Amino acid sequence: FDYKKPVPSLVKPGDKIQFVTSLNNSKDVSSTQLDTPSSVKEKKDSLLKIENPGFFSVIQDIGRHTWAHLGVSAGGAADAIALRLGNRLLENQENAAAIEMTTSGATVIFLKNTWFAITGAYCSPTLDQLPIAMWTSLPVCAGQILVINSIHHHLRSYLCVYGGIGIEPILGSRSTFISG
Repeated sequence: FDYKKPVPSLVKPGDKIQFVTSLNNSKDVSSTQLDTPSSVKEKKDSLLKIENPGFFSVIQDIGRHTWAHLGVSAGGAADAIALRLGNRLLENQENAAAIEMTTSGATVIFLKNTWFAITGAYCSPTLDQLPIAMWTSLPVCAGQILVINSIHHHLRSYLCVYGGIGIEPILGSRSTFISG
């Protein structure tokens, strides 16, 4: 399976597969080096820095709806309406990626001037320790600190930023595929 190829899987539903033992060309997986959060450098064009991700914050968009035949779930935002409305408030495309926060919110430092909106479940957000409104687009300056507090009732809130979260799409989506 290679998500970078137009047809990411050589195996399709209904194909018969036979596994055989191979002793040559083995690769020691334990020697693979992975980036740790502390080794990842902040990019010059970064819009924001996650100071505290809270309990469970991930990047989500509307999801990838055309890959179920290969066993890839659609995924995407748990509250797609809140995500779409947050993006509309900022004049983004409805499918722009945002940060989906679960239960405890997050703390974010903005690195550039921009606009943002918080939608979804109520979360008592503050900007530089002052309460701010949800479900509206708001300007922010570099250096300001946004705190999304405990999320009530529906568990998920969304931080949408002007232009969306700019990560590379995989199979046409920027959504985090939790179970994959």
